[in-house]
Amino acid sequence: MANKYIWILGIFAASVLLSGGVGFWTFFADDRDPRIHSVSLEPREFRFPGGRLQVRSEISDDVAIDGVRAMLRRGDTQIALVPMKRSDDGVKDPIYSAELTVPANVRSTGQSVDYTLQLLVSDSAGQESKTEVRFEVPAPGVPPAPPQLPFVD
Repeated sequence: MANKYIWILGIFAASVLLSGGVGFWTFFADDRDPRIHSVSLEPREFRFPGGRLQVRSEISDDVAIDGVRAMLRRGDTQIALVPMKRSDDGVKDPIYSAELTVPANVRSTGQSVDYTLQLLVSDSAGQESKTEVRFEVPAPGVPPAPPQLPFVD
């Protein structure tokens, strides 16, 4: 066992000499979870037919993001789980985005349907972070009254 550590120390020392400093080894020190800086949803409010939901988030990590997924849930039921795509459009950190379909509210009770959008982020060191955003899809309104026709004799 001690022989293994001597080899590791030797490789480390040789790397330090060849690289000119210990900065070469700093990429192994990922001891913080990934950070989710912002989450934006478009549209911010839904009508009863549901529709497309665009989600965007600025995410960072000390070393590298391994994956970002968006999970849509209604209560304990998972509706969708999609990977988010990376773009370097962010001001400081990369932006991850995805599109999901939010189902229509077909309840006959007149109550809204509550949803939870959860972002799940993992980094290359196996650390994870998550955040949730809640929203609702309202019930359909009362249908409009039929137009009044003029009375004809």
